[in-house]
Amino acid sequence: MIHRVAGTSVETKERTLAAAGAELAAGSEAEAHDPAADAAADALGADLNEGGCAGEMYLVVAPVAAVRRRLTALLEEWPEHPLLEQLAEICDRVLALPLLSPLKQALTGLELLLARAQTWEEGAASHVSLAEELTACAKLALRWRQRELRTWPRLLARAAERHAQRAHRTWFALHRLLRPPASKKKKAKEDANADKEDAAAELDARGLNEEEAEGLRQVTLALEEYVQGSTIGEFRARLDLLWQFHADMAVEHRSIRSASRGNGAREAALSNVLYNTWRYYVQFLPAVARQVEAARAPCAQKLRDHAKLAKWEDRGYHAMKTQGEANQRSLHKFARAFDVSLNALVLPVLQATNGKVGLPDLPSERGAAEVAAASAAAAQTAKEAKNAAIEAKNKAARDAREKHKASSAGLYKNETVEERARREVDEEEAEKEYQREAENARKRAIAEAARRASTAAEAAAERTREEARADARQSWLDLTSSVVADASNAARAIELASAAFHPGSPAYAMAAPLRLDQESLYQSRLPALAKRLGEVLGSSLAGAPPIDSTTIAGQHGADDVDELASTVAARATALRDDETAKKAVKKKALTDLLRALPRFGIRSARKHVPDSERSPSAWFREAPLPRPACLDSLGPIAEEAFDAADAYYYRSMARVQRLRTVRGAAHSDLSSREVDVACGSVEHLLHVLRRQRRNVAAAARVERGFATLADAVVALQSLGGSEPPPPQERTKRWLLSQRSALDAICESVSAARLVHKTVSAAESAPGLKPGGGAAAA
Repeated sequence: MIHRVAGTSVETKERTLAAAGAELAAGSEAEAHDPAADAAADALGADLNEGGCAGEMYLVVAPVAAVRRRLTALLEEWPEHPLLEQLAEICDRVLALPLLSPLKQALTGLELLLARAQTWEEGAASHVSLAEELTACAKLALRWRQRELRTWPRLLARAAERHAQRAHRTWFALHRLLRPPASKKKKAKEDANADKEDAAAELDARGLNEEEAEGLRQVTLALEEYVQGSTIGEFRARLDLLWQFHADMAVEHRSIRSASRGNGAREAALSNVLYNTWRYYVQFLPAVARQVEAARAPCAQKLRDHAKLAKWEDRGYHAMKTQGEANQRSLHKFARAFDVSLNALVLPVLQATNGKVGLPDLPSERGAAEVAAASAAAAQTAKEAKNAAIEAKNKAARDAREKHKASSAGLYKNETVEERARREVDEEEAEKEYQREAENARKRAIAEAARRASTAAEAAAERTREEARADARQSWLDLTSSVVADASNAARAIELASAAFHPGSPAYAMAAPLRLDQESLYQSRLPALAKRLGEVLGSSLAGAPPIDSTTIAGQHGADDVDELASTVAARATALRDDETAKKAVKKKALTDLLRALPRFGIRSARKHVPDSERSPSAWFREAPLPRPACLDSLGPIAEEAFDAADAYYYRSMARVQRLRTVRGAAHSDLSSREVDVACGSVEHLLHVLRRQRRNVAAAARVERGFATLADAVVALQSLGGSEPPPPQERTKRWLLSQRSALDAICESVSAARLVHKTVSAAESAPGLKPGGGAAAA
């Protein structure tokens, strides 16, 4: 079961992050280059500072115990020797470590033992030497240092985790922002109760008073600063915190509504702001992931190279100490470089990503014809290059044969220097002309191949679209016929049932509010209305015959919005890439586009977008678009289209904000009027998109209501019986009153029982006390 939260669901987050978070997850994972060595290194934990590796910790017992036994024997020969006693104390401390202690403590003890023992070994004779016992300790220390090196490439992952943990500390600041202290809330509640009527009169459409609306606006701005002020390493963790607070606020809103403790308007508004902020900035996760990977890759490569080049031969204690210290310094430098990169602000990355608005940055939106043309052009280019190489080789051979034949015939025997120079110049010119003709021929062949491929792909796509339109038209006609038949059957059933009702019967009382006998009402004209609805909605299908409401779109050759946008984009790209196109032609194309937009319902005047919806903070306060339940029955294509439309809305928000930023730096060839019209049209398109989302949300609510009604009808049908069910509103009120009465009876019984128990316990006679009769017996 999917647990839905305020019109959205946990599945929404998982689906949204499936593509956006893939690069970030892949970028933070270190590459394994030696599975066996990595498995052995994993036995040590993330680093040596973590405990719990009992198997490795046990290995220290045998060599240190051997050293301790040898020291005991030497202390019997030289009692109270200070150096030997110090070594013995170090051995005792190492052996006293718990089995689950961090390996770093044991490694430090081993290295300290080896360091102090060097003083003894420098002046000790062979028969009192500790070399044999210390060799085993040195091998164990070398083993742990070597395996620790295998975990050092994962230092980058641990650095990223530290940044995420640092982001989690901002939880308290977010909690204080979204949930003000109790004293302030209590004071606000008292003020609201003091002037309840005035407060109710000042509530806006969301159920907020003026003070709450202003506070919500401040919270929206603070959340935007919270995300934009993040570092690259904390970006995803902060987005996760926003999602968690959104879910928390949504659950609190539902609990307030279910417990009738208020309208929960503030919690619902905060949930909307949190979700929209999260959904808006999650589209930048791939760009941030690429930035993290760009900073991680060189550091990870240096770490891997250093791990491969490190040498761990047993060349004595001093060599091992020098090598270990050098490794620590080098690897700390690499990890520090990555940490500094993660500390960079994420705002420049967001601005750079949002600045890429050109059509070349949208390769996924290219049509099938363009893709086929590009593929054919690439294939033809390779073919022409191969043919050109063969032709050049053959031509060089022909020229060599002709030159040798001319030399053999003595044509160049009496040639002067000037004649030879002119001949060589003519040959070079002829060679250049040949190369130009060959290059032009290759370009014509490539262009012709691309044109044929594009034409074929466009024809195939058109056939596919026509088949889809035909199937859609036929499906709609079948559905319309079925609905009209059902409406006719329903009308006949209502007519027969109305005739069978007798005054005074329960069925007559239920049917009376419907006023089925009045032919002017809609429920009395179901067949005609169903047929007319089928005609009106069918005219909007792709490829349907145009009627009065669709002739304007038909005149411009655009069947839908996608085709209009594709046509505009293709024309703009062609004019931009055409170096021979004059400035006047481009100016005329832009003017014609701006003049044609109002005929499609796209307005540029400021009055067409309400002032309350112009600020970006107002966009973030919009309710999120719920996922209609009918998508599951429509198939994966509809689900993919819904997800793409939802993502497109938040991309459009980013594009409009970018357009507002750069409109002051427009090209000098554009007049201020053209800039204003273009920006106004884009803002109106975003406003239309918001209205469409509200319509879809309203349709989803109606759909849920119909589903609830259908479930209730099925439940009533399962009860059986010929008598109709009683009036639901009256029955509901009666059930609620009975429930209240039963609750009051239960409370009274509990209170009476408690009084009886108290009075009985206060009695002096043992038999009257609770359990007194049983005790006496």
